[in-house]
Amino acid sequence: MECFENGSVLYEPDGKCYKLLQSGPCARNQWLVLDKEQVVTGKGRFRPVCVQCPCCDKPFRAVYWPADGQCHRLLRDSKQLCPFPGTVLQVDPFGEGECACEKEPLHGRWDAKSEVTDNDPCYPLYQRGPCDSGYIFVPNDNFTRCEKDPCSQQNKGNSSATYVVWKAGDNRCYVLGSKGPCQSDTAATFNIHPVTRRPECIYRVNQIVDLPTTCDRDQNGDCRKEVVLPSQNQYLSDLILSAKKQREKRRARRRKN
Repeated sequence: MECFENGSVLYEPDGKCYKLLQSGPCARNQWLVLDKEQVVTGKGRFRPVCVQCPCCDKPFRAVYWPADGQCHRLLRDSKQLCPFPGTVLQVDPFGEGECACEKEPLHGRWDAKSEVTDNDPCYPLYQRGPCDSGYIFVPNDNFTRCEKDPCSQQNKGNSSATYVVWKAGDNRCYVLGSKGPCQSDTAATFNIHPVTRRPECIYRVNQIVDLPTTCDRDQNGDCRKEVVLPSQNQYLSDLILSAKKQREKRRARRRKN
């Protein structure tokens, strides 16, 4: 966990922490990526390995696109490879290009479809998105769904702010990005937590964020209102989501065959 807390992974041959997608302990023209087979086969290990970097010799910022086996310019070809709304071109922990959902504000894909791919659009969470009028697009465990907007009266005709209900607290509606129900004497704001994807009072100072208010207790046994932990908890969460996507891709290919 020490490596994850620093936004890196443990390289077993020398027992040191290194960042993925960099040369690190690797030889010339190689870079460190996650071992895809270890992840896809369900062994559950985030084992980094040194592999040949297919696009590192390019004189421009490039990304390897597995669909055509070519190196593409990261900026110039972004909209061509990821034309759908709410998506951005990025390199995944396995060293391959993917169309990921935007994180500012936090987006998600519509999981109600029979098969979700990287070519699907992404929608901002806790807004209407692909849902019918009066409903909002929300996370449901590891999936997404449409549910009736409990703050529909506040959101009706309001394009400058998004009201979201605080289900973990007083069940009232607050504006995302505002102080909302958070303590006025802290730097916390009411927003969507990047890991849990739930509305929380988030405390951001020097890349530090808090976990949900129900996850820790103080010396008196009372639940703390804010728990501060390094933001690299999101890094581990992103690795887990990337692993999940790789397994889903493997299953989808097997179904087609």
